[in-house]
Amino acid sequence: MASVAVLRVQFFASYDFAGPLYDYLDLAMPYNEPGSLAPAQYWDIVAYLLIDRELARLEAPLSARSGNRLRLADGGN
Repeated sequence: MASVAVLRVQFFASYDFAGPLYDYLDLAMPYNEPGSLAPAQYWDIVAYLLIDRELARLEAPLSARSGNRLRLADGGN
């Protein structure tokens, strides 16, 4: 289990802003059909990940405009 936790920390450490995380998810998921979700669905996933890992506090739904300016807590660390 420790290696999974380390991997998660390393993954998020590479993102300073929410926008690049959105871009990655758009290119990589779902696994069998990358890019097939609506933009709002990808932003919902980004929001879930950020809240779950306490990397950002969100007071409104994310969008391209707000997400690209949203800096992650401790640069994702």
